[in-house]
Amino acid sequence: MLKGKNVKKVLSILVAMIMVMGSLSTLVYAEGNQFNLAKEDLQQVAASKIMPEVKEDMEKEDILEVLVYMKDQVDTANVAEATRKAVSSEMTPYNTRLAVRRAVIQSLQDKAEMTQSNLLKYLEQEKAKGNVIEYDSHFIVNMVYVKATREVIENISYRTEVEKIYKNKTHYLEPPIVNKIEETEVAPESTDGVEWNIERVRADMVWDLGIDGTGAVVGSLDSGVDWTHPALKNKWRGYDPVNDEVVDVEKSWFDPVYGASLPADSDSHGTHVMGTMVGQEPDGSNKVGVAPGAKWITARVFNTAGSTTDQILLDAADWMARPGEDPDAAPDVVNNSWGGLDGIDDWYRDAVNNYINAEIFVVFSAGNQRQGEPLPWPGSIACPANYPESFAVAATDRNDLRASFSKLGPSPYDPTMIKPEISAPGVGIRSSIPGGQYTGAYSGTSMSAPHVSGTVALLRSVDQSLTVEEIRDILTRTASPLTDETYPESPNFGYGYGLLDAFAAVSEIVSGIGRVEGKVLVEGEDTDDAVIIHEQEVTQ
Repeated sequence: MLKGKNVKKVLSILVAMIMVMGSLSTLVYAEGNQFNLAKEDLQQVAASKIMPEVKEDMEKEDILEVLVYMKDQVDTANVAEATRKAVSSEMTPYNTRLAVRRAVIQSLQDKAEMTQSNLLKYLEQEKAKGNVIEYDSHFIVNMVYVKATREVIENISYRTEVEKIYKNKTHYLEPPIVNKIEETEVAPESTDGVEWNIERVRADMVWDLGIDGTGAVVGSLDSGVDWTHPALKNKWRGYDPVNDEVVDVEKSWFDPVYGASLPADSDSHGTHVMGTMVGQEPDGSNKVGVAPGAKWITARVFNTAGSTTDQILLDAADWMARPGEDPDAAPDVVNNSWGGLDGIDDWYRDAVNNYINAEIFVVFSAGNQRQGEPLPWPGSIACPANYPESFAVAATDRNDLRASFSKLGPSPYDPTMIKPEISAPGVGIRSSIPGGQYTGAYSGTSMSAPHVSGTVALLRSVDQSLTVEEIRDILTRTASPLTDETYPESPNFGYGYGLLDAFAAVSEIVSGIGRVEGKVLVEGEDTDDAVIIHEQEVTQ
C-alpha cells in the first residue's frame, strides 16, 4: 500500500503530467490562434471578449471592476478520474476521495499560477503607474479580478491568454420572508423538543440509529454566523469545548467582507441557516438542526446591507476548497442559500463543477419570488441553482405543498432536466438567530436548502467514502414524490423528485432489517478505523 511520501510523490507526478499535457495543447492552440489573428481585425477580436455590460460601463465610467476569465481552464473531471484510477487499488475509498480532492485543488492552483503569471506582471506594472487600483487571483475558477482604468481593461482584451472579460456584478442576499406576527416574539420550542420540519424530513429517526452527523463537516457561504449561540458554539470547528479555547481559526472562518477575527453575522440569515444544518444546545434542547453532531465552518460573503460581489464570492469559494490552505480541511458539503437572477450566467459554473470533481457536495436554494416580480414562472429558478450540475432545493410548507414564492424549473440549460432536484420545508422554520435567540418567523428557499446540506452530513457521517454522484442519486431516489394540481406527476418542475427523506436516504447505506452497517464515526477516531457502534433494526 502506498503511504506517506510515496503517495504525495505519485500524486505530484500525476498532476504534473496532466498539467503538461494541458499546457502543450494550449500552446498549439495559441500558435494557431496567433496565425489566424494575423488575418483578422485584432480590434474586433479583442472587443468580442468584452461582455456587453462591461462595454456599457466603459462608456460612462473611468474605473471599472471586472473578472478576467482565462482561456486555459483545468479539466478537473479528467484529473479526478486519472487520480482515482492511479490510487484506488492502493488506498481505502475514503483516502482515495481525499487524494482526488488534493489532486484537483493542486491542478487548479498550478493552472492559475502558470496561465495568470504574465497578466499579473502587467497588472503590477500598471498598479505602480496608478492605472490599476487592485487585483486578485482566483483558482477555483481560473479568473483574475481587476479594478482599473478603461485603458487597462482594453489592453487586457488583446492578450491571447484571455477568453472573456465579465463585469464584477453585485448580488443581494434574499432576505427571508418574515411572518410579522411571529417576528414580535421568540417562537416556542416544540412540545417534544424536535421541530416540525426536522420531523418532516425524518432526521430524528436517523438520530435514533445513533447517527447524528458526527465526523462530518458542513460549510456555508452566507452572512456569517454568531458562533457564540448556544445551539452552535460547541459545533464550530474552530472551538475546542473541552479546553474552552479557539483553535485553527484560519481553517474554520473566513471573512473577506470585514476581516473579523471570529465568526459574526452581518444579518441573522447565516445563523438561522446554520442552525437548520447542525443546531442543538448541549443539553439537547432546541433541536433545530438536521445533523447536530456535525461540525461547521463558514465564510462571510454578505455585508450588513445584504450585498456582495462576484469577486467576494470567488474569494470565499477559493478558501472553502482549501481552508487554511489545506484541502483536507474542506467541508463535506457547502450550503449556498443565495442566488442571482434567472437565465444563463456561467460565471460560477466552473466553481460548481470543480467542487463536485473535488468530491465536495454543493447545495443551492432554488430562489424566491423577488419584490416586484410576478409569482414564479416556469424556468424562473435562480442562477447558480439552475446549472445542470447544481443541486437545487425548493421550499414546501407544513402541508407538503410548494411555497408560493419557491421558483420553478426547468433549467435554461436543458429544458428536459428536472429542476429543482428536491424539496424541503421552507415555511415558518424555527432556528437560531444572533444573541442566543430563536425564531420561527423565517420562510424561503434559503431555509429549505440547509435541510439537504444537513442530510449530506448524516450520509457522510455513516460513510465518508460516498461520492458526490452517489449522494445525489441517494437523495433523489429516496425522496417522497410530491404532486399538486399544477404538477400531477412526479418528478416535476415544482418539487423535483419530491420531499427530502433523511431516514430513507441513510437507510440506503445500511443493511436494512437487523443491523446498521458502515462507518458510523465517533469524534476523535480515524475514519478508516471507525467501527460499527451498535445494532438496531432499521425499518421504513
